[in-house]
Amino acid sequence: MTDGLYETARWKDIEDCLEGGGSCQEKAYAIIELVNNSQLEEKDNAAVVVVVQC
Repeated sequence: MTDGLYETARWKDIEDCLEGGGSCQEKAYAIIELVNNSQLEEKDNAAVVVVVQC
């Protein structure tokens, strides 16, 4: 993940997204939505890659 994500979203919220159901893509979208829904005025861009170990 990029700093725009971990400097905006709380770790607990990120963990909750990862623990929830859904595909890796759905989890990634949910995590990015944490940044999009943030009330911070100056948000950095954010990116995340979710990989599942088989």
